[in-house]
Amino acid sequence: MADKPKELDESFREMVTEWERNFDKFANQFMGTETFTRGMNQMRDTQMVMRKMFQDFMGKQLEGANMPSREDIVKLAETVHGLDRRMARIEDMLAQVLSNSAPPAERRGPPRTKQPPAKTGGA
Repeated sequence: MADKPKELDESFREMVTEWERNFDKFANQFMGTETFTRGMNQMRDTQMVMRKMFQDFMGKQLEGANMPSREDIVKLAETVHGLDRRMARIEDMLAQVLSNSAPPAERRGPPRTKQPPAKTGGA
């Protein structure tokens, strides 16, 4: 009795393996035909047309709701990025100008004008 489940298991595996081989052979033959290739190209073209139509539809809906489209957000992000770069360049230039024109350490602060009292020769 212990042999029967083993035989059934093995028979089932062989059946599944044979089915996979046959299906693989059929699929390869079918996908190799010009009809299949033409059908796939038509499906891709249809998908691209539908995507364009959906993008146009969504753009009109967003415009009607007074909301920015994806293109508007991308343009805004590019503008902000450009401004950030320009601001960083300006900050670098200002830091360089300020570091070159800073007074020496001993001359910082107001000049000393008060002199110590003169010593008199007495005592």
